[in-house]
Amino acid sequence: MEITIDKRIELLTVIQTLDKYWDKLSIKYTNKMLFQCKYKENIWDYFGNYINNGMVQLHNKICINFEQIDALMELVLCYSDPPKLENTADLKTNARYIFEQNFPLEEFIKGLRQFYLETDFENFIKNNQEEYEKYWMILDTKKRYWTLLTNI
Repeated sequence: MEITIDKRIELLTVIQTLDKYWDKLSIKYTNKMLFQCKYKENIWDYFGNYINNGMVQLHNKICINFEQIDALMELVLCYSDPPKLENTADLKTNARYIFEQNFPLEEFIKGLRQFYLETDFENFIKNNQEEYEKYWMILDTKKRYWTLLTNI
């Protein structure tokens, strides 16, 4: 089985992990740290030297006051796969929250491109195929379990 990864989402997820974005939200809203997993360890092993990268710092600066946690996901989904990251969807419709903020759009997209290229991001994705497959199997098993329960 071949698992296809959305490189836009994966790129943003890695940057958010380096910025400890999800950890900060978890502490803020649940007063608990997120669990560690092999995938997260792989991110830190591969990208740990990039924690002070301009893109990680920009993400931190942007997200300090962000209230809508899916805004950046909505944004990256309006672009083609990296490294090109060309606009493919109407931003005002699909990433509305971004336009209500003083958001550095060009700087953000340029930073994503640079991070992708500087870190040889394709190599990270290739090296993590096994982890992606494990997560897919877990999700597929849970889906079959819930389908079975709902059909009883």
